[in-house]
Amino acid sequence: MKNKKIFMLALVLILPCLILFGCDEVATYKITVSANCSNGIVYGAGTYQEGETVTLTANGISNGSTKSKFVAWVYQNKTILENNDVYTISTSEDNYSSTLTFTATSATTDKYTAIFQDNKQMYYTLDSYKFAKNIHAPEPLPEDATTLFNGILSVSFGENNTTYREVFNAETEFKENLTVKADGVKDVMVLTKLNPYYLRFSIDNGNGNVNIKTIPILYNENSVAGDVNATFNQDKTVSVTYTFELANEESSGEDEEESPTTYITLCLTLKPLDVE
Repeated sequence: MKNKKIFMLALVLILPCLILFGCDEVATYKITVSANCSNGIVYGAGTYQEGETVTLTANGISNGSTKSKFVAWVYQNKTILENNDVYTISTSEDNYSSTLTFTATSATTDKYTAIFQDNKQMYYTLDSYKFAKNIHAPEPLPEDATTLFNGILSVSFGENNTTYREVFNAETEFKENLTVKADGVKDVMVLTKLNPYYLRFSIDNGNGNVNIKTIPILYNENSVAGDVNATFNQDKTVSVTYTFELANEESSGEDEEESPTTYITLCLTLKPLDVE
């Protein structure tokens, strides 16, 4: 009887604490996986506890006498993944398989796509840009290259023509015929033969004149949207070009001839994700 009373007393004291503070639950995260095409298969999907190690494996599938090679891992079908403090990527020497390892957290949950070589689609990212007074400007950059204007270049990708994500924005001194690498751009656009992906860019030359242009791009098809052109090159890169007029400098007198109009050509280069 005495033991029973002690038990009941302990229960009365402990139960409110359990109700008040509850039990610590470990967060769980869902990881989904897919391949970009039927040329590969991915393993490792599931629900993982926070802090648990996740290992995803991608293998190319044989198609007759050929086997597709692994190209890259992409998060949320938008961002290229690389070896860093969060992700560890190990790819076989023949590029037929790859593993992606990371820790399950709120920042790493959701969808992972393994990209394999495919002749119906290609993943692209912004590689570089160049301004020139004409599209046939000489190379390499002349020592006496002049500054054309100071301004801001912004580039965005969109799966449709209404929603875009900015992938590049630079305030820079544009110089004639100087190719500038778009370092740090990890966002991708998925070009297919069926549905266009949209590229939008804006040029602000600092004089209150902002050019905003949009062009839809289909994989391996040259396209024109007004005064913007997208051309697929033999090395699989895509050149997006646009020529615009730069305002003339005002003449100092009535007898002085008006300065000739200067036309500037912007060339954006998109680079494909492919086996190096």
